[in-house]
Amino acid sequence: MRDTYSYFEGMDRISNRGTIMKSFAFLTLFCFVSFSSFSQETEKPIINLEDAIIKLRSGNDIEALLDFQILATEGDIVAQSYLGQMYRKGRGLSQDFTKAASWLGRAAEAGDASANHRLGWMYSRGEIDGKKNDEIAVKYWKKAAELGDPLAQADLGVMYWRGEGVEKNMIFAYYWLTKSSNQTGELNVNLLSIKNKMSPTEINKALRLLEK
Repeated sequence: MRDTYSYFEGMDRISNRGTIMKSFAFLTLFCFVSFSSFSQETEKPIINLEDAIIKLRSGNDIEALLDFQILATEGDIVAQSYLGQMYRKGRGLSQDFTKAASWLGRAAEAGDASANHRLGWMYSRGEIDGKKNDEIAVKYWKKAAELGDPLAQADLGVMYWRGEGVEKNMIFAYYWLTKSSNQTGELNVNLLSIKNKMSPTEINKALRLLEK
């Protein structure tokens, strides 16, 4: 009886050990699977500004819009500028000048040159409140030009040449158009026309400004 009892007792112990090991293995597997699933659920997709710009340029407006919205909400001023322009042009969504001005305004106030330039165009074309306002347009273009935007520099130069939104000044017109040309590497078509209407004294003054 003792031998028989010992045999079954040993078998029970082995069986219990097996059950414990199986339970431990199952618990370990469950924890691993649960952790992996949790990690996948909580892992956020990486939103990259450069990728969003590439999507926009390749015509993938919807995905670009979603990326810009996330980045803009997080405070990225370049994304805010792009988002404002998408609202302005109606790319990936309905055209909305109010929202365009809002997003461009936020980026412009934070110091984005492109946003200041685009906001200037909105005022110049009467896209804000339906009223054309060259004085405010010049204000934004001047800020963008001072921040180094070559397109704004060219637009500002033309405004000085024509005397629209600002007092006519051929020296400043020549100065800003030359600054723009120097950045783009292309001679602005208006520069020669302006130079032909300037006196040698005015040209020298403009050149001295460019040297500073």
